[in-house]
Amino acid sequence: MAMKKTIKIKGLEKALEQAQSRASVRTLTANEVYDNLNDVQTELDLILYKKDQVGIKVCLTVYTNVAASYQGIPQSTLVELERGKTVWKLLNVSRNKGIPADARIHNIKEFKEQIAEKLHDRMQRILID
Repeated sequence: MAMKKTIKIKGLEKALEQAQSRASVRTLTANEVYDNLNDVQTELDLILYKKDQVGIKVCLTVYTNVAASYQGIPQSTLVELERGKTVWKLLNVSRNKGIPADARIHNIKEFKEQIAEKLHDRMQRILID
């Protein structure tokens, strides 16, 4: 968990406080955001070089899975971030419909070539068209 100390997102705590002021369930703390982001960063590092991660947009939230009998989709806190050259930038914090995941990467398809490059470098025997 050494990563948690190095990842700092400017304005995160205040934005979480404002977005969640009247919410009592499916909320996020700054530490939960950092833990989730650390997990996302670990996964990204497996498929993309750091230099190729610039511009990746991630939504972190509370895993929201509800019974089929539940009417509607409950609200969760959503934290939108974008990877810069050295830091993650806070784009938005809001309450909206929850998703059945802790995180979602919005624009991963834009990074197909870079992912293929790293995969090719790691596994020289695989042919990529």
